[in-house]
Amino acid sequence: MPTSAEEFVPLTRDSPWRAQVGCGALIALLLGLVGGGFLYATHHYYGFWDLDHDWLSIVFGCVFGSVGVLMALATMHQALATRSPETHVAIRPDKLRVADTAFLRVCQPGPVRLRSLHARLVCEVRTRHESENADGKWYYTTTFPYQERIYTCDDAQDVPAGGKFEQTASFQVPFDAPVSAESANERVVWRIEVWGRVRWWPDFMHPFTVIVTR
Repeated sequence: MPTSAEEFVPLTRDSPWRAQVGCGALIALLLGLVGGGFLYATHHYYGFWDLDHDWLSIVFGCVFGSVGVLMALATMHQALATRSPETHVAIRPDKLRVADTAFLRVCQPGPVRLRSLHARLVCEVRTRHESENADGKWYYTTTFPYQERIYTCDDAQDVPAGGKFEQTASFQVPFDAPVSAESANERVVWRIEVWGRVRWWPDFMHPFTVIVTR
């Protein structure tokens, strides 16, 4: 199994981790403002929340507010997870070929109290369909025809500051895999998702887009 660093091509996370947290916080804020706005407007107009006359606004306000709170909690979870150093991932070759054997290298820098580290190869297909109604509108469906764990380490150890946990594994690209493609009606995206479990701390997931060809 190849282990030379020159043989591997580093992957870049689909979106910066902290930028993702920032977007989540912004969405949570907007949802909270919308929900709070509905509730405040109803209370300000009637002087109280009148369920008999404006129950719809109250329901909308509660729904938006609740989703905003849940989004804020999820964002806080991710913000804490970013305290764990980001996992470095590389593959060989840089473009995966259908039915070929490829190699994955994961490197987890410290400090982190790592419990386990897993990686999955995932195919996502987003298809555009024309509505059967006369309005001529379009709608989209998303399917995942392939999801397979390609790397497993359930006995990972604590990684000290300045240290690293590194392993290399081989995996097989499915022989019937659809190749990466994007057109007006269909988009096929392949990702390697790295999942890490941390002792007494929020777990993390890092997605990396890869190219699959024939």
